[in-house]
Amino acid sequence: MKHFTAWRATARMCLKEKSYFGLANIIAQYLLRAAELGALLMIWRSLFMQGADMQGLTLNQVYVYTILSTVLAPMLDVRTPASG
Repeated sequence: MKHFTAWRATARMCLKEKSYFGLANIIAQYLLRAAELGALLMIWRSLFMQGADMQGLTLNQVYVYTILSTVLAPMLDVRTPASG
């Protein structure tokens, strides 16, 4: 139980540092990321339908790459107080 309390305190500190504006700001960030993903998928589809050169990739492969890059981007973009 002691480890769970320590984990919860750490999670609370990370949440406070992530957003000083609370849960509404975090939800808004995810909604914006989802809107960005939707726009990218529509752009890829329209380019594919117009016959753009996709370097041998199918539309589904481009979709998977776009979705994974959008989902994994926050993990690859490490932000610490030292980087500010």
